[in-house]
Amino acid sequence: MADVKNVKKEVPVKKPPIETASWCYRDKEDDVHHDFAWTITNFSRKINVVPNGEYIESDKFSVSAHGMDLEWQLCLYPSGKDCEDEEHVSILLELVSRSLTATFSGKIEFSVVSTNGEKVFRKKKSIKESDTQIGRPMFGLLAAKFIPHNLLRLDQQNNQITPDDKLTVLCEITIDGKDVQQSGQALVKPKPSSKICPEKLSTDFNFLLESGQFSDVMIKCEGTELACHKIILGARSPVFNAMFIHNMTENQKKEIEIEDLEIETVQDMLKYMYAGKIENLNTRSPRLLEAADKYQLSELKEICEVFNIT
Repeated sequence: MADVKNVKKEVPVKKPPIETASWCYRDKEDDVHHDFAWTITNFSRKINVVPNGEYIESDKFSVSAHGMDLEWQLCLYPSGKDCEDEEHVSILLELVSRSLTATFSGKIEFSVVSTNGEKVFRKKKSIKESDTQIGRPMFGLLAAKFIPHNLLRLDQQNNQITPDDKLTVLCEITIDGKDVQQSGQALVKPKPSSKICPEKLSTDFNFLLESGQFSDVMIKCEGTELACHKIILGARSPVFNAMFIHNMTENQKKEIEIEDLEIETVQDMLKYMYAGKIENLNTRSPRLLEAADKYQLSELKEICEVFNIT
């Protein structure tokens, strides 16, 4: 007798057609269908030689279902299984797996394949789930009066059932698919930081420009003083960076005079340097491109060129 072998099969996740915080999906597995044919030669001799109650057996065959490799075997009683069946051929399908790890239900059909390929002497049996208890020893499904002997004798002239004295038995097994249920919860998606962090950073740096808090250098233009911060100006512009590194006059006085640009242009430029953006660019100072070029603000220069600001 053989052990049941576990067969692991990955089940795809199915969900309801709507996004929810949690979900449940009940489905039915596909039925498992398997057919097994067994041909026995010199069958008329088997009826004469094998007494009532004794049988011949097929090789074992395997059917995979519900994560198990189920081994089966056919037993054929040429002269019947019991005394009341001695004028019939009996057939038994036996589950030879030693123990089960899951219960199942289904149905089987025994038949004989005739010369023209038709299925005759069809006998159907049901597999009850109560017959397949976990850990239960083997069980069988019997068709006691499968083939009457008198019909076999009548067929000796036509050879429709046993051509060339060969009997071909067909056993079809259907194992019902089980109801399966899956459930889960939607993954909580973290709020995207790629947008929030830059916006917060832009707001905070713009506050430094507008408030002048912690400023350490003054930009003067057309009589207006703008409180700024060396670290921001130097980080954003190579020109301002050079002023502060080489200790030029502007760095010593902590004042930067801008005489070749209007105050609106300087304010727009500083707005971009601190906040990293300028809204409604097409309404801004027409000399913004000139300022971007002078202070080597490459990104601002590209933006101005795209918007044809000269």
